[in-house]
Amino acid sequence: SSSGAAAPSPTAAAQHTGATGSGFTPPARPAPRQQHGPAIAFQWSVKTAEAREIIEILLRWPNDVQPDQTIAKRLGQALQEYAVQAHRALTKRRPDGKFYMPEDDRLGMSAEARRAMIELTQQNLIHVARGDLDCALEAFNASRRMPAESQEWVTRCTRVLIRAVLGATPPEEQERWRHTVRLRVEDE
Repeated sequence: SSSGAAAPSPTAAAQHTGATGSGFTPPARPAPRQQHGPAIAFQWSVKTAEAREIIEILLRWPNDVQPDQTIAKRLGQALQEYAVQAHRALTKRRPDGKFYMPEDDRLGMSAEARRAMIELTQQNLIHVARGDLDCALEAFNASRRMPAESQEWVTRCTRVLIRAVLGATPPEEQERWRHTVRLRVEDE
């Protein structure tokens, strides 16, 4: 007794299951990375959308959960991305030679970024004792291919943000992080 339905061809079965006939199943594509909003409510003092978007790099990484990345790695990447993007925005000029970003935002971005890092630390989204700053040194690599003046700016920017986190951290956690960094630098 036949049901009348034809068995699927080997090609159709392979297409349906993803098999290639050799027993190999191609790996699944990773899900597209979703852009998440800021992890905390934040009172803005900068006015332009560009300045806010750059500072949001620092505010949204806690919500940008990637299964293969630690908190420390995501924070390190956010520090790096922020420093590079802030440098680009703050040095971008119009054809007439004037800075593209209004002076108030140019002057206020650094303070706003420091405040964001302090708030993230105070709300325990950055926790030094957990090791969240352990990949912060990698953020300094962002400037390696830049001109010397740009390298210096990105390095200073990254240092300012790390100091903001440490300033909002209990002294014993600060010392543990400094000790960890010294060991890493000695090993490398």
